[in-house]
Amino acid sequence: MQETINYTLSFLSQSFIDPILKIADQQLGNGFLNREFLSSYINNNERYCQLALDGETVVGFSLMEIGNCTEIASKFKSGSYWFLEYFSAYERIGYRSLTAVSADFEGRGIASLLVEKGLELLSGKVEVVVCDAWKSETNFIGNILERNGYEHVREIPFYWNSDSIKTGYSCKACGNPCSCTAVIYAKFFTNKNKWWEREDLKYRNGILEFSGKLLLNYIETKQTPLYIYNTDRIIYKYNQLCTALDNQGVPFLIYYAMKANRHPAILNHLKIRTKCGIDVCSPNELDLAIQYGFSPDQLSYTGTSISDNDLKKICVHNKIRINLDSLSAVRRFAKFSEQKEIGIRINTGIGMAYNQGLEYAGNKVVKFGIYKTEWSELKKLIDNSDLIVDTVHCHAGSGFLSDQLPRLAEIFKEISFFIELFPTVKTLNLGGGLGVPQQEGDQPLDLEAWSAIISTYVKNKGLNLSIEPGDYLVKDSGILVTQVNSVEIKKGKLFVGIDAGMNMNNEYAYYDMNLEAIPLKKPLNRKNVAMTLCGNINEPVDLFAEDKEMPLLEEGEYIALLNSGGYGASSSSNHCMRGDFKEYIICK
Repeated sequence: MQETINYTLSFLSQSFIDPILKIADQQLGNGFLNREFLSSYINNNERYCQLALDGETVVGFSLMEIGNCTEIASKFKSGSYWFLEYFSAYERIGYRSLTAVSADFEGRGIASLLVEKGLELLSGKVEVVVCDAWKSETNFIGNILERNGYEHVREIPFYWNSDSIKTGYSCKACGNPCSCTAVIYAKFFTNKNKWWEREDLKYRNGILEFSGKLLLNYIETKQTPLYIYNTDRIIYKYNQLCTALDNQGVPFLIYYAMKANRHPAILNHLKIRTKCGIDVCSPNELDLAIQYGFSPDQLSYTGTSISDNDLKKICVHNKIRINLDSLSAVRRFAKFSEQKEIGIRINTGIGMAYNQGLEYAGNKVVKFGIYKTEWSELKKLIDNSDLIVDTVHCHAGSGFLSDQLPRLAEIFKEISFFIELFPTVKTLNLGGGLGVPQQEGDQPLDLEAWSAIISTYVKNKGLNLSIEPGDYLVKDSGILVTQVNSVEIKKGKLFVGIDAGMNMNNEYAYYDMNLEAIPLKKPLNRKNVAMTLCGNINEPVDLFAEDKEMPLLEEGEYIALLNSGGYGASSSSNHCMRGDFKEYIICK
């Protein structure tokens, strides 16, 4: 036992179970805890019930446990996808499941005491402790956690809803079912991993490791610049998508958007290891998909500014799902094709993307999709032809995360208006656009929330679902390795030149997207300085970062530009005749 100024700290024994259950019923809701569950914390080396005593009276308690990443992930009720991604670098994780204080002793610092002493207990056993904090209109322990160094990770509404229905417990704040929110916090006891680190991308013994390969060793016999792809991660992310949608019980088809990365090995892995189809946007992409074994009925075609020659080549394969995005294309398709069922790509005027420059819809009028102002003309065109609109296609942009999910409700309103005009619609194709973290502070897209939102709409409308992820599958599955060739100060500004240019990856130059630059050898005891990372193309916009705080780089040093798997090699050019690069595949 440990003495404090006012209270004594102890651990659970049989004699304390009844008073703990009384506090739990009083503060958390009737039936929230039970005797059998609490008994599992007695004399358990990986489960701890820490008590605060006033004399012999239990006035508060905390429940904690330790497990591997997968075990602790299973405790979280919104699906384990985000948890496994966020904490994958940690083998053992502490979990503080709750803290409760008797109503007669609230406001006396007991909760703070339990949190502080619980952290001391776990700090010698694990590198990180995770906590799901109860948040209601009347109670929020998160303030105490933040004072003790916990970092906010994410919020999950209706966290205990299904548990309350299943067990019948009545929440103190809202009754049954419980509608309270959980706020997820984490306390790190060692230097926190970088935001980009995960199981297949991290430093090992001071060298950057990617998919089990120490990159400094891997590139010894290779010439930079070069791309490296982890195909196992691509398949992992595909399976994540399938699981999230399968859990919603909605029929769906996935078409990989080839324009993101058309490397033959990636297409082969997708063909052999998944059930996905391919979305193409040009006749040459169509031919390539067929060359790699995808049959026409596994393909969708979503292009723009389609020529007559394009249409003629497409129409040879009458089992392709085609999505047309202009009245002109619809008129001309009817002349060339015997196929009657078509998809119409609409523009709802609502964008979802990493930034406005990547929105396919939004305030700016763009070339993509048919706007609502043209739907009546489209209706006349369809009514005067043999064509049948059986798919509505809607792609809002490239790269959205959880913060933008509320916009889906507005997009669905516009889609509903379209379906009222074309009741023959059987399939909703939401295109791609799913994003990945790009910089510090970004969180992985909550697939559970995303799939629940879109599946609810599809079910209510009696539709099938199609999606066309490209960047989501490959972006963080690839890196671009380059070498520093010059480090120089010009008029007080530090420029670091590398042997790749915007023709290798144009996302910063064109779209102001962060490309995290990571030295292949972990920088030790190096001061962070503001630098501009620039390429070897004779263009002023040939930049990869501007005035970015990074450890000082040295000439001859190798760096990796992360999140280069999508729209890197596939968008490359031979500008300045610097288009020479190689692509390598890694899989375990």
